Amino acid sequence: MMRRKMRGWLRDRPVTLSITAIILLGGAVLLALGPHARLHLLTVDPSSITDRQWWTFVTSQLFVVGWLNLLVTVVAMLAGLGWAEGRIGSLRTIVTFLVTGTAATLIGLGLQLLYADLDEIWAISVRHVDTLDPLTPLAGTIAWASASASPLWRRRVRVLIVGIAATLLLYRSSPAYLYLAIAVGIGLLGAGSALGVRNAPPSQARDTKFGAYLRPLRRYLQWVRSSVFCPHRIIRSSRSGKPSLVTFRLRRAR
Repeated sequence: MMRRKMRGWLRDRPVTLSITAIILLGGAVLLALGPHARLHLLTVDPSSITDRQWWTFVTSQLFVVGWLNLLVTVVAMLAGLGWAEGRIGSLRTIVTFLVTGTAATLIGLGLQLLYADLDEIWAISVRHVDTLDPLTPLAGTIAWASASASPLWRRRVRVLIVGIAATLLLYRSSPAYLYLAIAVGIGLLGAGSALGVRNAPPSQARDTKFGAYLRPLRRYLQWVRSSVFCPHRIIRSSRSGKPSLVTFRLRRAR
């Protein structure tokens, strides 16, 4: 049974396995090359815009340096991207992965150039910092896919990912974490759009905005129905057969 579930999980997540394999292979190659690796051809920084090195917007999302970073990235990809692909499908996963990562990196680099021209200290200090971070598109994809989760898990995932992004940005202040925070914002904005999520279950698809407003009232009535005092019996008149009196009887709470 466990093997069957594992095979089904692997079969339903080709994008997750492909991206993880590329990152694993690329990281192993960079580790093997060591100091001889030409990282400037893969990393992204503000000069990528001025020098028109557009390919770095993609390569920076698929390579990582260091054994520890590689291990953390592979585990995060299998867990996070695997969850997202299971929610929104393979095609939407690859599109969201590339769109959120590329757009976030481009916006982040634009902000760095803008604030560097305004003589902002942080932007000037990180102007020449190279970035390789596959976690940026991963965070954007998870944020986008959260729209397909249940309301409870949607809140949990969004609170968790927004909290992590904000903490990293405030306490590490690296350009990579700026891109990650922007990717989360893009993912949250894009969630539920035409590219967004799979069709909701029939029970959720029938819910309208008006129905959403009535949901708390329905839950409250269900709570009242299951409480100690419950209107449960209607005494009918022997003559007319119409309801004549509503009584309340004490009932044990289940």
